[in-house]
Amino acid sequence: MTGSNSAPRRASQAGFTLPAILVVVGALLILAVGALIVVGIERSTARSFVDRQRAELAATAGLENLRGILSKEAANDDFLVIQSFLTQPIVAGREPAPNLFISRGSKTAGASSFRHVPLFSSTGASIPETTTPRAPVIEPLVGATDAARKDFETLPYQDQVRAAWIPVLDEKNRTVGRYAFWVEDLQSRVDAATAGNIKDAGAHKRYGWKVGDTSSTARFPAPGLNAEDSEIGADGRDAKPPLDQIALYAIDPEPEKEPILAKTIIAGRATLVSPDSVLAVAGIMPPLTRIDGRLVDLKARAVEESLTASVQPYDEQPLVPFATGISPAAAGKPKLNLNALLAKPPSDAVDEMAAWINTALPDFETRKGGFPDNYLKTLAANAIDYADADADGTVSASTQGASAYRGLDAYPLMSEVILHIKYLGVRNLAGRKVMFWQMAIFAELWNHTNQSISGNAKISYENGMKPPAIGVGVIGNRFDDPELMEDPTQVQPTLTKINNRFWSGV
Repeated sequence: MTGSNSAPRRASQAGFTLPAILVVVGALLILAVGALIVVGIERSTARSFVDRQRAELAATAGLENLRGILSKEAANDDFLVIQSFLTQPIVAGREPAPNLFISRGSKTAGASSFRHVPLFSSTGASIPETTTPRAPVIEPLVGATDAARKDFETLPYQDQVRAAWIPVLDEKNRTVGRYAFWVEDLQSRVDAATAGNIKDAGAHKRYGWKVGDTSSTARFPAPGLNAEDSEIGADGRDAKPPLDQIALYAIDPEPEKEPILAKTIIAGRATLVSPDSVLAVAGIMPPLTRIDGRLVDLKARAVEESLTASVQPYDEQPLVPFATGISPAAAGKPKLNLNALLAKPPSDAVDEMAAWINTALPDFETRKGGFPDNYLKTLAANAIDYADADADGTVSASTQGASAYRGLDAYPLMSEVILHIKYLGVRNLAGRKVMFWQMAIFAELWNHTNQSISGNAKISYENGMKPPAIGVGVIGNRFDDPELMEDPTQVQPTLTKINNRFWSGV
């Protein structure tokens, strides 16, 4: 009996162990799957971190590459920035995007030669020097295949730009990243963060330079623009924007109306944080409709294409660049300081400036054409009169000939003349038919300065025209018939005869 009871007990114990083993195996499987998932996530995270680091290192390499170019080639300001375009557009219908070059000139045997440094990532192909600052062809510099170059968007209204891929190599000379860059010249734009002002109730007043002013406002290159409140900051720069009196309202497509656009930008300029923020600060609200990349709204287009959010300051050396037409004897030397000229007697300043123009631009005077007086001295006198604070023109003692010159200064220019002629009909006088005409002359004077102008003006009524013949045998005298012009009963107001010409003056 005892032997018959032992077998069933062992079977019962075996049946209980199997489920327990299955549960343990299942748990281990779950743990293994979880561990694999965690490992996969960790590997993916690590790979993303490595990729991000590689991208940041590639971007940093690109910036350092460009910084090295600018530090070396733009340390001295006797260079030019020139541009070239692709021979074939990438996107049809767009404005071509410029590829910029720094063009550095040098003197060799009394002549100038230029070497060109691309401001975009290039293949490193050799660029031949030229005798003129002529931009090289872009295509050989950006790679011949799609794998060697990159086309990418920059400005929405311009075509895509093309630049060469620059590889980033590890210690085993393996490519671990690559970058491409393209430089935009923001100095061709107006800085919305500093331009424009609402001084004097929105009159956009500019403050002039004063003779003998030795304060910070008399410094190169644009003295006195905010002379009433300019201060020097801790870094030696102007504490307030030195060019805050540039006419920001001039970009408005409706400039004759109140400069609301300029006032809106000035009021919100503290929120300028990115290029796209210019549109927001100007009050341009979406949607922004474009045709071929350009904004349809003219005001929005003017803001986007003419302004920038910020232009970083730099200390420019005022040197004469190497350029076509500039004498190698003047290239690379300091420019003439207009402030120093303004402190001198006007005649001395004119002589010095004209002599410098003749030295730097030896062929410039040949463009004078039939100008009767001294061409270079006249240009110098007008430049000095534009910059000084008085309203008196700089005039030579000689009245004509090779030494004569005259600066306009605060002198109005005649911008439009209208002669209004009205036929009043025919009357019978003493058995004769007499045609009556009424003539009125209007002249518009334009004050192109920021100073008030007062004085007297005289306008000549002489025109030499004849009235049309009405009928056969009818003969008409000239409208400026001397017998009529000298008759106070015929002409109002009374004219004054000077050197055989008739003048009306106020």
